[in-house]
This record gives sequence, structure tokens and C-alpha cells, in this order.
Amino acid sequence: MSIQVTVVEGRNLKNNDLLDKIDPIFKLYTGHGITSKEKTSAKKNDPNPVINESFNLKFDSSHNELHIELLDREMAGLDTDKVGSTIVTLGDLAARGTADGWYTLQNKSGKSVGEVHLVINFQ
Repeated sequence: MSIQVTVVEGRNLKNNDLLDKIDPIFKLYTGHGITSKEKTSAKKNDPNPVINESFNLKFDSSHNELHIELLDREMAGLDTDKVGSTIVTLGDLAARGTADGWYTLQNKSGKSVGEVHLVINFQ
């Protein structure tokens, strides 16, 4: 099976460095990153970015989770830091054919680092 995921926007995104604004990038993958993975372009100094980028990802019933990671591009643009993540279980959503909603991103400590608006269409 495959899904089309549109990363619509982010809201109230925070980074690990209190002195800088976040340069957000969203990484999406299924199947533990083996089946399919994609990244959005970076949005400089924007805690509330409008992204509107779509990706087609493959998944199977044994790996029916969509992983979303919030990354912060470092100053030189050469590296990224993982800020937070969330997991969307696709099995429950597949029966509806589409999902449109906000998903909370959490850091390693379980604290919210913002939200991401996704539209997921099953193909």
C-alpha cells in the first residue's frame, strides 16, 4: 500500500537551543526508515512555518506506522538536530481513506515541542 502525506504547516515549534529560533525540517518515514523516507525543505527562523509539501510513501501491514521527526537545521546547514517526534498509526486511518489533523510532537522527555498539520490520503 502507499500513502500521500502532505505536511501542511507547523505550529509553535521549539528547538533545543533557547538562544536561536528553529529552522524546522520534517522527516517522514515508514517501515523503520527502510521502506520509505522523505524530508521537507528547511524554513529559516520560523516556529510557525507553512510548508505544503507532499510525499508518496510505501508501507505494509507489518509496519503500519508513519513516523514524523522535527529536525532543526544547524547554522551552516550541514547538520540537523532531532528536536521531537510523533508516530501516526495508519491501520486505524486506512478504513477512512483520508485523515486531516494536527499531531503533537514530543521531545525525549515527553514535553511538547509543537504541532504538525498533516493530510494523509491512502492510495
